[in-house]
Amino acid sequence: MLRGWLHCKHGCLARANSVLVEVLILIVIQSAQGKVFTVNVGIAVGNTGRCSEMEDAHRGHKLFADKLNDAQALSIVDSKGEKHHLLFNYTRYIDDCEQEKHDDLVKKLIFEDKVHFMLGSTPLFAESESIIANDAKKLMYHCCVGPDSLYEKDMKYIFGIPASNMRYPLKALKSMVLSGGVQRLYIFSLDDNIFTSSTCNSAAEYSSSILKQLSPDMTVIKMRRYTSSDSSADPSFYENIVADAIDLQADALLGCDFEGPGIAVTQALAARNYYLKALWLTVAPAHANFVPTLGTDANYALSAGQWHPDMTFADEFFGTATQYTDDFQQAFGLSPSYVAAQASATSYSLAVAIRDAFQGCTLSADPNLDMDMLLSDEDAVECVDEDGDAVVMSGYKRVRNTLARQYLKTFFGEVVFNQFRRNVAKEAATFQVLDGTLQAVLPLEFANKAIVMPRPEPVHAHDHGTPTVGNMKQDAFIALVVTVVGVVLLLCLAGILYLSVNQLGTNRQDNTRVVISVDNLRIINPPVLLWDGSWESGKAVYKNALVALEPLTEVRLAKSTSVTIDSASIAEDAVREANCPSVAGTSFYSVAQSAHSHDSDSQRHPGAITSKHHTLPADLEDPPATVQSSSSHNLSAKPSARLASGTFTAMSKLLSSFKELDPDKDRHPSVHLFPVPRCTRKEVVRLLWRYRGLQHPSVVPVIGLVWSLPSLPPNLPVLVTECQELGQLTTVQENETLVLDTVKKMDIAKDLAMGLAYLHAQEEPRLKPVLLPRLAGVQLNKHCRAKLRVPLTALRGPKRKTPAHGASRATRKLVPYQPATPEEAEEMDGEVSSQELEDVWRYGMEIANILLSVRTSGDGLPESESWRDKGSTLQPGVHQALQAEHGSELADLLLECCYLDAQKRPCFSAVHRRLEEIGHQAINNARAFHRSASKSKQPADELLYELFPVKVAEALKAGRLPDPEPFPEISLFFCDICGYTELCSQLNPAEVMDMLHRLYSRFDALAQELQLFKVETIGDSYMCASNIKHLLPSTHAAHMADFAFRCNRAANAEPVCPSRPELGCIHIRAGIHAGAVMGAVVGTLNRRFCLFGDCVNVASRMESTCYPDHVQCSEPFMQLLREQWPQAAEAAVPRGPRLVKGKGNMSTFMLFPPDG
Repeated sequence: MLRGWLHCKHGCLARANSVLVEVLILIVIQSAQGKVFTVNVGIAVGNTGRCSEMEDAHRGHKLFADKLNDAQALSIVDSKGEKHHLLFNYTRYIDDCEQEKHDDLVKKLIFEDKVHFMLGSTPLFAESESIIANDAKKLMYHCCVGPDSLYEKDMKYIFGIPASNMRYPLKALKSMVLSGGVQRLYIFSLDDNIFTSSTCNSAAEYSSSILKQLSPDMTVIKMRRYTSSDSSADPSFYENIVADAIDLQADALLGCDFEGPGIAVTQALAARNYYLKALWLTVAPAHANFVPTLGTDANYALSAGQWHPDMTFADEFFGTATQYTDDFQQAFGLSPSYVAAQASATSYSLAVAIRDAFQGCTLSADPNLDMDMLLSDEDAVECVDEDGDAVVMSGYKRVRNTLARQYLKTFFGEVVFNQFRRNVAKEAATFQVLDGTLQAVLPLEFANKAIVMPRPEPVHAHDHGTPTVGNMKQDAFIALVVTVVGVVLLLCLAGILYLSVNQLGTNRQDNTRVVISVDNLRIINPPVLLWDGSWESGKAVYKNALVALEPLTEVRLAKSTSVTIDSASIAEDAVREANCPSVAGTSFYSVAQSAHSHDSDSQRHPGAITSKHHTLPADLEDPPATVQSSSSHNLSAKPSARLASGTFTAMSKLLSSFKELDPDKDRHPSVHLFPVPRCTRKEVVRLLWRYRGLQHPSVVPVIGLVWSLPSLPPNLPVLVTECQELGQLTTVQENETLVLDTVKKMDIAKDLAMGLAYLHAQEEPRLKPVLLPRLAGVQLNKHCRAKLRVPLTALRGPKRKTPAHGASRATRKLVPYQPATPEEAEEMDGEVSSQELEDVWRYGMEIANILLSVRTSGDGLPESESWRDKGSTLQPGVHQALQAEHGSELADLLLECCYLDAQKRPCFSAVHRRLEEIGHQAINNARAFHRSASKSKQPADELLYELFPVKVAEALKAGRLPDPEPFPEISLFFCDICGYTELCSQLNPAEVMDMLHRLYSRFDALAQELQLFKVETIGDSYMCASNIKHLLPSTHAAHMADFAFRCNRAANAEPVCPSRPELGCIHIRAGIHAGAVMGAVVGTLNRRFCLFGDCVNVASRMESTCYPDHVQCSEPFMQLLREQWPQAAEAAVPRGPRLVKGKGNMSTFMLFPPDG
């Protein structure tokens, strides 16, 4: 009947007056337009013992049936527009929580009462009743069964709405370990119940794998399994579990049992005054009797559940979770538990599936048409698919298929089923008893209180007998302290002895870690000596990795005790060494470094260099070596190659040019050729260890050192570094085929500023100036990101004062770089070293030279505007050109870097911060400058390059028909607007156009940001591809997945029509596929770049078969996503084989953004 015929314990009917009222209501309804279809649903569930909490499930089902029958809120609208109301005839039998009686009542409901649909009961009997229903081909919908194992049996007629119980304790466990410091976890589990056993098994596995990685000290000290007969046979069973946990010194308890055992364990813990950091129980804290029974002892207990009244979910039937709570309290005088909410949501979801299964169909005109005929007679209803073809199937199968494809938002949460017909859109919440009230604490989006972890330690009054310290007697505590102190002293003594014995071998171990044998290198090409005396790096394979081989020309190996150099013979040495690669002491790299560092050091250390003889101070362990005048030089090593006769002239010109780069001619009156310092092998190894301690993305990593290579001079060490694919920045600048655009130049400037800020922030070692003329040490990787190879001579920084308080070498740490705030930058101005300020000047001059696309000079400028009058070495012509091309802010920054007064220059941290602030605007200014100044980049051409890939645009500009271009692997995205046709009928054309413009403008901005290529838009369909215009071979799938997630969020934030808020926001569905396509321009009018191939068709099918506000992808795309974005792949939900038109069955996946 209308109110749900409520059967008593033995199946008797309800009171007669209730039946009379229902009959009168039914007569009134039937007299109205349309039919009334009564759906018979039934459940067999007890209300005592372990089944007591299922009484709430009965109340939840009954609340829905009563509300549906009273309000008549759900109706089937047929093809003629007639409404046919749905009613629920709800029958409940009480099984006394007995297995045999339960199974008999389930069979009675199915075979005698002929119910249309079954509602699932307790997890105790879930498997048996599911088998009975599935064998009878009767749909059973579980409200309260969470174990995955039941659904993985893949019974076609079994559905479930709750989230997996195997995830119940996971978030709480992570909080216990990370926030609570839990290290010793004790688990007890009722093993003859599928719900409790699977919950605790999941917790034990998670603790032993994931949590063990987060905290290696975390361990499960015991997993106590038992059965119902075990616990019932021993009255003190749960007290013994607590005693066992205390004996094992557990600091957290996790229990999987029901209400009574949970209360017993909590009482036993309180009685023993034992402190636990955390207590987690499956269902007991959520039960109404838990807090009243335990009082304050219940506080801080953790549990998990599916729902809480303060959650923000809502639907059109019950309204919000708060409104549902009010309805439940009004009907039963109680607050609803999550079990009641699950049951009500289950009935609502089933009713919506029944309604949607027949929505828009043509119903038989038979006056006797009822729900029995509608579900079983194929002729009673006629429905068509999206192509207008008639679909012949029974109504029952139609309901089952509709429920399997359901996407529904309820007050309980979202409902979306996977291939095993269990809800995967619902996430369980973690609850905690706080101040006597059960509160949701995790996850954060559902929480209404912050979790308290660990539990506050209670204060207990100690007895006044034996003195105690904590929980220990005073004597025992003293003995323990003495023992611990003695053991610590013995360990310290043993450690000192061990260090003393092994100290002698430390240097040898250091050598073996950084010195690489040439036998371990597979040399691809050795270093090559160039015409200007510099070396071109070689390449080799070391441990299956490509490495670079750089001759170490900034130092020279020596074994003698001192070095004295006649200034009159330096030039002759340079010529001789330039023509004798066996010494290679004054290569371009080393001469540039020597001239640069010598001029700087001559001012910082006046008197260190005399007019006739120069003594090289050694700040390492050995005294300086001595070399006599040119007449006594002994350079007898055999040359392996000779340079052209004009080398000395070319080198002289290069060295002369250094004088023009000098920032202060008064301070540096001349440029000297200066030999590189000599170092022993031990000193080189120590400098190399200093280098390896420099870890930063903008510093070239050094792997090790080879003392000599067969094809190089025997006294020339070779650095083994990480290979930078594009090589030296100077080489790239000279390469006309590789053009650095403004974005790459700005990236280089930022990378160098960030790296130099890091280097000069180091306290040990304190670096000398690092930058060389023409930025000779800067290298570029394959992404055109700059990395600096730090000269070893720069690591021989000025000696530091002895740290206060006897700080040892072990306490010295590398300082990580963090961008400075404006306030911090001001405070740092007075602390910047002279070495950093010298590098700031070199940086300003060289970056200005790099950023200028057109070379300028100061010719024609009035003498009054001389660069010296401006107080900066940056010439006015250069400054004006920088202003015109990049804007005044960037030009002024570089002007400040080149101030003659070093104290006015900014530090590198401030330089990097300002580059980050003005970089975007500077790039835009440069692009605007190039557009206006270059005749080859007219606006029409820019539009051409925007609409087509570069090769296609170049062909069209040249008047040629572009050749078709294959793309072996791309990611392709399709999306369209849900309900677009209906929206067009409600909006005028201008409003439709405005909606599409606003939405697609958001999509275009996202595509540009993620370097994707917009292919086309047709009506409400948007098509985008990755790895076409911008090559993203290793990230295109990750970029496309991120694009799809952000498009969904952008659409949901965009109103359909701002002036008509009742229409809500836009909803889209999206599909992605990966594969090969052919790109081409077809036709001669309105030319467009089109993509052809099976990939396009499959991507379109992924979109058309997707749910609203979801992203569906194919198996090939998922394989790429697992490699490129594993976190997103793990969050994906497989849908199993899906019938795709024109392709047959395909495995598809629903994509969801990963956590965080």
